[in-house]
Amino acid sequence: MVWTFVFNGKPPQIGIGVGRKHIVGAFIKEHDEFVLNVPNADMVQAFEKVEMNSGATEDKFTLSGLTWGKAIKVDAPTVAKSPIHVECCVFLA
Repeated sequence: MVWTFVFNGKPPQIGIGVGRKHIVGAFIKEHDEFVLNVPNADMVQAFEKVEMNSGATEDKFTLSGLTWGKAIKVDAPTVAKSPIHVECCVFLA
């Protein structure tokens, strides 16, 4: 994601901003679901590798050493060992 931010705590609402050129934007537009993965301190370097490299040119999971996981409520992948997965559905007001 390019930007994430909290709109509201009760009910929980998270906003995201994705540039048109980012691959993830097309996936979110097609599926209306996504997962925000929150790393622990040991995972920060791997997450930074994902953030700083383009998925258009290389496999970010191979580059970072992260592994895929499966969300429970939405049909979107997670980062397997990430301690927090925020499973999200797109809501357009």
